[in-house]
Amino acid sequence: MNNASVTVYRVEAFLLDGVPGLEEYQSALFAVFLLVYLVTFAGNLLIVILVIRDRSLHTPMYFFLCNLSFVDIIIPTVIIPKLLAVLVANDKYISFAGCFVQMYAVLAFGSTEWFLLIVMSYDRYVAIVKPLHYHVIIKPGACVVLAGAAWGLGLLAPLLPVARMLIGWRGKAAMRSPPTGSEKREGAGQHIRAAGMMPGGGE
Repeated sequence: MNNASVTVYRVEAFLLDGVPGLEEYQSALFAVFLLVYLVTFAGNLLIVILVIRDRSLHTPMYFFLCNLSFVDIIIPTVIIPKLLAVLVANDKYISFAGCFVQMYAVLAFGSTEWFLLIVMSYDRYVAIVKPLHYHVIIKPGACVVLAGAAWGLGLLAPLLPVARMLIGWRGKAAMRSPPTGSEKREGAGQHIRAAGMMPGGGE
């Protein structure tokens, strides 16, 4: 029986390179991404405030639009601050747990946005096809249920894939045949490089 070797790599953090090849333009990229983020944040926040404060906008369509704008505030807020830190503060490390939390948040709120768009499409469908029954079908209670379903499905949809990926990263060992001498040296080099990528690690 051939002996099989097991190589286990414990990943503690990831190194983010930012935008490779454009290192000399990092300040300009920082300004562009910051401007886009601020415009996106301010625009969607303005929609949320207007819908809440203006009673004439208290309709199903604007209720769903308010939810959509709130999601559009969260998604870039999950991504852009870390990107800006990579570009300007040279903070290029993200922890293993932080990476998976960020990935789950992007997938969850991205899924929520899609479900909200489906709900908004249904709202417009009823308004166009059955205008006389619109206020009977799309009642305030129904709006809350539809929006709650969109949020619930969106937050639950990526839970299983992310959990399976997390278990795979933490629990799997790469099993292969006994390595040759060159493979041993290559594997050792990769281990040292991975250690050097850890905060405070040396190459």
